[in-house]
Amino acid sequence: MPNIVIVGRSSLGICDEISTIVTALGVSATDGVITFSQDTVCIDMSSSHHDSPYLIVRDIDGERADKIALALNAGLDIDVEVEILRNFYPRKGTS
Repeated sequence: MPNIVIVGRSSLGICDEISTIVTALGVSATDGVITFSQDTVCIDMSSSHHDSPYLIVRDIDGERADKIALALNAGLDIDVEVEILRNFYPRKGTS
């Protein structure tokens, strides 16, 4: 299950665009999630502390993570980090 993490408040407006890009790659809309916190701020270390939002793609499937990351990077022109998870254990209950 891919998880797209939005880091930085100024990038919150791209949730719909992320969903569109990821589902166009064949990921079911119910199989992926977007994680963010409205209070998260990401700035660079310069004296001006410019806004510096980026995305993190987390997945147990490295090829899929890279495919998603490259599509998000190209489609949104934003920095993207990839984290390959060793395991993911989904909940067993119904939601």
